Amino acid sequence: MRANRRFTLLWAGQAISQLGSRTYGVAYMLWVLAETGSLAATGVVASVTLGVFTAAQLVAGWLADRCDRRWVMLGCDAASAAAALSLCVAAAQDAFSLVHLLVAAVVLGAGWAIRGTAELASLPDVVAHTELGRAAALNGARGYAAGLLGPPLAGVLFAVAPAVPFLVDAVSYLAALLCTAAIRGPLRAQVMPERESWTAELRAGLRLFWDGRFIRASAALDATVELAVSALGLVVIVLLADLDGGPSAVGLVLGLGSAGGLIGAALVAARRRRALPARGVLILAPALGALCVAGVAVAGSVVAVAIGYGAFFVLRPAWSSVLETQWLTLIDEEHRGRVLGSINLVTAAPLVAAPVLTGVLLELLGTRGTALLLAALLAAVAAAATTLRPLRPRPV
Repeated sequence: MRANRRFTLLWAGQAISQLGSRTYGVAYMLWVLAETGSLAATGVVASVTLGVFTAAQLVAGWLADRCDRRWVMLGCDAASAAAALSLCVAAAQDAFSLVHLLVAAVVLGAGWAIRGTAELASLPDVVAHTELGRAAALNGARGYAAGLLGPPLAGVLFAVAPAVPFLVDAVSYLAALLCTAAIRGPLRAQVMPERESWTAELRAGLRLFWDGRFIRASAALDATVELAVSALGLVVIVLLADLDGGPSAVGLVLGLGSAGGLIGAALVAARRRRALPARGVLILAPALGALCVAGVAVAGSVVAVAIGYGAFFVLRPAWSSVLETQWLTLIDEEHRGRVLGSINLVTAAPLVAAPVLTGVLLELLGTRGTALLLAALLAAVAAAATTLRPLRPRPV
């Protein structure tokens, strides 16, 4: 893929940006706790960010269809860089304000939603159809790599000075902006033939999403998997505490999850000649996930939890690669952004509900009971995936 200059620029810029975002994600929590000592305040910032990220998905899809996606990404990078830089200045001047942090969180959450949809919608414009699976896997790999490197980097930088990780985040957005600006030509195959009201255009995207049986069903299954993934992280943390695992054990085990995803993404990207068997992956990935989560539930040691949690993520990139490839194949260019925005709305919603829901389940069922429930949920996804038909390269 290195021979593809446009994809390389798009990929590299966002890889740097994601590393900066992961650094920010830990740094703001450290900053809030250092200034207020309040876990509740930290949770409010996280909830606002996820809420805005979810709420912005439909608008993100509309912008991706209405505007040159290259300019959409440039605008998001510029706004996000300004938000991160404002936090850097505030931290350097020891001028903490929760309101300021919440405003920045709104800008960053919206930027992540809008830029992500614009980039995914641009993928068929920068790579050949036969390379979509590998490109999607490489995009996933950079996310797992950022998840592996970002948190420890944030801790080191925050120890130097609270302003430094926010400065790194701002610079990462500027790097992404420069990479995107270096792409020649618009990232847009055509323009909407007729201008309607923005609400009518949003409804058209939602209608196409609902009419596409595979798209609708696979998005629901993906949302269920996302819920299980989000809940599993908290379950593992509590389980490690029950096993007398300290903070270092928690960091190591969570890092193994990112490492497992990175290994899986590398395996998918290495397949040069043959596409992944879509139906097989959509059944096997959640089935293996169910086995891994069940293993975590009955694990009697930190090592066993670590192995199960790391293995859980090995097939996650294949699952995501297959779904993204098939969605991009099925959706026509004119409605691509809006249908992807609808999909992202469905899959992002569980991220908002997962923390509260997981807390309730842990109180009612205990750690192992909650883990076994998540395993059953993933097994149900695997069973439901058997009803999906192989995808065909035709419009929605």
